[in-house]
Parts: sequence; structure tokens; C-alpha cells
Amino acid sequence: VYQHVTSPIMGADAIAALASAREAMVQQCTQLALRCYDPTEMLREHAVAGEALYYSDDMHLNPHGNAILAEDFAAWLAQNDLLP
Repeated sequence: VYQHVTSPIMGADAIAALASAREAMVQQCTQLALRCYDPTEMLREHAVAGEALYYSDDMHLNPHGNAILAEDFAAWLAQNDLLP
């Protein structure tokens, strides 16, 4: 989600390689007609807006990132009639 920061350092090929697993999963969901939740674009929008979503010293979401993810996932569940 921080491509705008990491791409100049890592290079476009490395970023594309990292994105390929996600793209394969999205394609698989489409081919199998599965409803799959993909928060990547939503997280990217927040990251581009300057929000820190991950801890600076590891790859896990920080409390703010978890809150945004939980909010978005709850909305997705509701939109897809997946809540009791």
C-alpha cells in the first residue's frame, strides 16, 4: 500500500512481483465466483493520504490500520449481506 514510497527504492519490478500474489488471488476469486475481500486499494488510499497504517519496524498493521481495516471489513460484510 506504500508503493508511492517504496517503488523508487525497490524498483517497479520488485513491486510488481510483490503484487502478483494478490493479483493471482483476485483472479482466482473471480474465476470461482467467490466473494473475496481485498482491502488493498482502501489501505492504499489512506497511505497516500499520509496515514501511518503499519508499525515502522515490522509489517503488521498498527492500531490505526487495524481500526480502518475493521471498519471497512464490517461495511463490506454488511454490503454483501454476510452479517446475521
